[in-house]
Amino acid sequence: MNSNNFFIDLIVRFLSKNPKFFKYIQIASIALVALSAGLNALPSGSVPPFLAWLKSNVVWVSGIVATVIAQLPNQTPK
Repeated sequence: MNSNNFFIDLIVRFLSKNPKFFKYIQIASIALVALSAGLNALPSGSVPPFLAWLKSNVVWVSGIVATVIAQLPNQTPK
C-alpha cells in the first residue's frame, strides 16, 4: 500500500458520512471530552469525589481516540 493512498483514504473517510450508530458514539465521546476538560479546568477541591475519575487525563484522551475511531467506518455512496 502506498503511503499517499493511505492518507488520501483517511481524509476521504474523515470527510464522508458515517452510520447512525457511530454518529451517536462520536457525540457521546465529544460530550465526555468536554465534561472531562471542564472538570480539569476546575480547582481540585471543587470536584465532588464521585466525579474525580472524570478528571483523569486518561478519560479525555480515550474520548478523543473514540471520537476519531467512530469517524472511520463510513457509508460508501451507491
